Amino acid sequence: MVLKFALFDLDQTLVDRQAATRTLAGQLFDSDALNQESLDRTAAIDEFLRLDKNGYEPDKIRLFTELEKVWGGLERSPTDLAEWLKYAPRTWYSPDKEIRTFLRGLSARNLPWGIVTNGSSTQYDKARRIGVLDGASCFIVSEEVGVAKPAQRIFNIALHELGAPNPQNVLFVGDNPVADIAGAKSVGMETAWIHNGISWPAEINAPDHTFDSVLECVQLFD
Repeated sequence: MVLKFALFDLDQTLVDRQAATRTLAGQLFDSDALNQESLDRTAAIDEFLRLDKNGYEPDKIRLFTELEKVWGGLERSPTDLAEWLKYAPRTWYSPDKEIRTFLRGLSARNLPWGIVTNGSSTQYDKARRIGVLDGASCFIVSEEVGVAKPAQRIFNIALHELGAPNPQNVLFVGDNPVADIAGAKSVGMETAWIHNGISWPAEINAPDHTFDSVLECVQLFD
């Protein structure tokens, strides 16, 4: 089938979430660590990423409770920090020129594309800061539509927003084998996996394509 549409995951696909989380950790260390001599800054950032599971720890109060011990105290309480993190502007994300150029190239080819992401409404702020909202035919956030990847419904919502194309004409690009690849395959989309240095889990059906970077997907539309 000819690929005429594209849908993308956001974190670790269009945006380097790990790099952004390192920036966040540095900001927090500079502003909130009570004893900055207990760890050097690089080690403190590494500990934050370990505790936060590279940005995917769901219990942020637990994260900051453990971080308080490792960093030797915090200016704000774990509860206050968790509440702040939930609503704070995503200043630790910055524009990505290559990603914006890639997406503009798809738009220039009159190839409709959109984004499907799990998370809260803060994903909008993140997407604006990295510059990936301009030209998007849809931006689907799980918290807003009440269903998350890998459920078929969220992919079907995105297909509807694209104009209800044949799923076989749609490429879905993501980094998560279950949420992104298995989920998109379940509704009949072609899939491209951004591996981020990990191996494909043997128990899951393989993606149609595997790439180092989302930028490589452009070859599928040539």
